[in-house]
Amino acid sequence: DGIVRTLDIVATIFIDKSRSSSSDNIKAKAADRLVQYFNVDNVAFGQKISIADITNFMLEVPEIRFFNIDNLPADIFLNFSEIAQINNFEFTIEFV
Repeated sequence: DGIVRTLDIVATIFIDKSRSSSSDNIKAKAADRLVQYFNVDNVAFGQKISIADITNFMLEVPEIRFFNIDNLPADIFLNFSEIAQINNFEFTIEFV
């Protein structure tokens, strides 16, 4: 039997000032992307949750200049019987 370890993520999305009018659309794309990262088909039991991997995955959204996870100070290491799933997330938009 596996254990589901839920994560809450608070993050800042940095986008160009010129895209400020589409910030809600970009936030929606980022939300879809984060949910995709934690899709059960993309994670495995015992898989380390790497801040760098999440950041790189999120940067595949072309409008995102940088992505910073604010509430996780380091990678999360799971036991072999644990799998990570996203519970809640909150994004703040910053313009650069």
